[in-house]
Amino acid sequence: MRARQPFAVTLAVGLAAGLVGTGAGCSEDCCTIDSFPVPLHAAPLGAGAPGRPGGLLAWAQSPTLQGGLPFEMSVDTGSPLTVSNGSADGTNDTVSRTFDILGTPPASPVRARFRGINMVPIALGAVGDPATQPQAVFGGDLLRGFTVEFRFGVPSLTFWPSQRADDGFLEDVGYAVIHFTPFGGGEITARGNPDIFGQRGPLSVDPSRVVFRACAAPEPFDPRTSPQQACCARNDAITHTTGAPLSLLLSTGVGPLILSSSAWARVQPQLGANVPVPTPGQLYLSAVTAPLQVDWVMLPPAAHLALVNQESSPALDPGPCVELARARRIEWVAFRQVGNPSVAECVQVCDTDPNDTQKALNSAAYIEVGGVAGNEIPVAIVPDTNQWLEGLRSDIRPEGPDLDGVIGAGVLARTRLEIDYRSSGMRAIFSCDDTSGSDRSQCFTGARCPRLPDRNQQHACFGLELSRLPATCAPDPVCGN
Repeated sequence: MRARQPFAVTLAVGLAAGLVGTGAGCSEDCCTIDSFPVPLHAAPLGAGAPGRPGGLLAWAQSPTLQGGLPFEMSVDTGSPLTVSNGSADGTNDTVSRTFDILGTPPASPVRARFRGINMVPIALGAVGDPATQPQAVFGGDLLRGFTVEFRFGVPSLTFWPSQRADDGFLEDVGYAVIHFTPFGGGEITARGNPDIFGQRGPLSVDPSRVVFRACAAPEPFDPRTSPQQACCARNDAITHTTGAPLSLLLSTGVGPLILSSSAWARVQPQLGANVPVPTPGQLYLSAVTAPLQVDWVMLPPAAHLALVNQESSPALDPGPCVELARARRIEWVAFRQVGNPSVAECVQVCDTDPNDTQKALNSAAYIEVGGVAGNEIPVAIVPDTNQWLEGLRSDIRPEGPDLDGVIGAGVLARTRLEIDYRSSGMRAIFSCDDTSGSDRSQCFTGARCPRLPDRNQQHACFGLELSRLPATCAPDPVCGN
């Protein structure tokens, strides 16, 4: 599905004041945004994956950092705090700072201004390679005050006051809407602002970490050429599923796909004979002062990664790979029903509603990305005992899943993403970048497809034209019914 136009059509464009809550990030009237794209740039990924894009960086300027000169600031959805580079002497009191997000130097107009931001000074690591040293990190405590749009191909960031389009509208025009619950947050050892008596208590941080359900390396699929998958019994939806289910933290300050060694062990069998040979190397992250020792691999071009919304209820959740396979089977059927409105295939038993077997289930929204020869998705494999990974897992548990790793900005290079922190149900709204065209081997957006209640209603799913159910279901040669 090709990318749609930016969401600017649903919002007023111009100078707007964004008011962010009074949590760890800032106080009221802290922020001024213009809702135009802010140019970003990607850090290098380093020797482990030369030429691949790394974490996202913005140019910023503050009277209290770098002598007032412009500096690079990591923009990281995976960081719970907005922090500035400082000494590792144990001082952890928040410092109130004002900073601007700029355009591209040397002509650097101010694109957003943040006043009185509570930033914790910590020792930051390099990003991508030793020469790329950000002086600050723009974290989730500030990002969650807005709806933010990332374009990863030619990187940019746009701040919106809100996203008013509902899920139904977004589905109809082809966006993959993936709902999430923010994780993390709570009190941390850093000390917040002094009270009226000058006393500083622990800093309280709102949850902001975004975790996606993912399916790695499912079997290739194209509704035009792939055969119909046999799914004749309800349990076949599980036993016939391919791919490795994963839980991945979104971190735009990181470039590659980072997987624990145990998660990589689950992905390997899905690659068949195409398992790449790991190469030892290093991974530079702003969150750690010393580079991580990792094994680098490149996913084969045919090994895709899909992020899948949870369509089923939590009590009946079969996992992301099962819901991805169901969405593909429903698309396979829809493709043929559009072409033959009289007699066409209908969904198989495993894709019908257990409570009403005459009706299909809704398909889950998903976005699927893949690499091409010479530009494969880089994967950094870290031991399960790695302290940085264990710290992330501890921040997500017990409310969230056990993390398998991190999905970085470079993996999403062919996509656009709007993170709607401002809606009552937070959403990640995905589309494919224009550069992907209609090549679903690089990027495909599968919007949620709601079932039709009867043959008198119509819908448009998977980029197909408006259609209704066929007059008659064709005999199923696979399942024999």
